[in-house]
Amino acid sequence: MNAAPISYDVPGAAAAVGISKTTVWRLIASGDLVTFKLGARTLIRADVLQAYIDRISSREAA
Repeated sequence: MNAAPISYDVPGAAAAVGISKTTVWRLIASGDLVTFKLGARTLIRADVLQAYIDRISSREAA
């Protein structure tokens, strides 16, 4: 059984969206993506990533 991930690390988020890791870090720095730490890892919840995609998609459609 392959469940969808509930969070992504920065490289995983970049791969999932099709952008660079540098762009993900810029989105984090600008506040567009909210992160949390688990040990030394910076993680992005899947629903936060999806909400970002929805926001930019609706902006492009308008």
